[in-house]
Amino acid sequence: MNLGMHNSIEQLENGTVTDKLIEIKSIYKNGKTTVQPVKDPLSGWYKGVERLSENDKRDLKFWAEPSSKFVLQEGIVLDLNDPQHKVIWSWLRYQSCLAMSYEECQSRPAAEFYVHLQHKEAVKSVTRKKLKYQAMKFISEDNAANYPLRVKLLGINMDGEDPVVIENFLLDRADTEPTKIIKLYKDKFLSLRMLLMEAVSKRKILIEPSGAYRYGNMFLGMTEDSALDWMNASENASVVRLLEEDVHPEYFKEEVMEDVEEEAIIPITTAPKPVNTNTKPSKKTTTKKSSKTKK
Repeated sequence: MNLGMHNSIEQLENGTVTDKLIEIKSIYKNGKTTVQPVKDPLSGWYKGVERLSENDKRDLKFWAEPSSKFVLQEGIVLDLNDPQHKVIWSWLRYQSCLAMSYEECQSRPAAEFYVHLQHKEAVKSVTRKKLKYQAMKFISEDNAANYPLRVKLLGINMDGEDPVVIENFLLDRADTEPTKIIKLYKDKFLSLRMLLMEAVSKRKILIEPSGAYRYGNMFLGMTEDSALDWMNASENASVVRLLEEDVHPEYFKEEVMEDVEEEAIIPITTAPKPVNTNTKPSKKTTTKKSSKTKK
């Protein structure tokens, strides 16, 4: 059965001749409820029910009465091209137990039934599946060493836990809350957010009763996001560097040791002997030949 490609009740009600079909689904698949027109306390009459005289009724084949009844259950389809179904829908739509979409049904405790908007629900389903896929892809391609950091940003400390256990936890979250997982990986403030979190946990940054974030005598902001904006500003880079040293002194100690080690292994070379650039030949010692005297 083709129920069209509609996103709203209005599109269904005003659709073409072939697709003015309204499908009703039940939250409880075996649910069944008999309903009657709802009385409007303001007008004193029944919503969706026309006030008809006996003469009016003579000219009609179908009409609604305050005593009209209809059984709502899973899978009911009303064809608004059918005059009888159109009359039923005119008052049925006002029932408190019937929501105009699945989304509305979730937010209305009294709603047990909803109009199934096939295209809209399909779009939502595809979008959610894509988000789940993206979230799981981020986790699968991540370095396992980063997993404790990711869950800590979700407010859970799993330090020391088996990386596979943490990965499984993250994948479960990707299935139920994909947007939260995606935010962990696309957050431009990720490193700063982690630094801020650790600084607060080590009481290097204090959160005042008013909610303000302070580092020493410096005011960072009234909320976490405003504090991150302050830390991300280029003019505050030197303070953030000091905060990093304050939170992780061991890292900076390692850096200093590495620098010292690098200096220690620089090879010491002996200066080469100067090359004689004098092109004149050196003086040679000559022996005079003894001359013979003729007699």
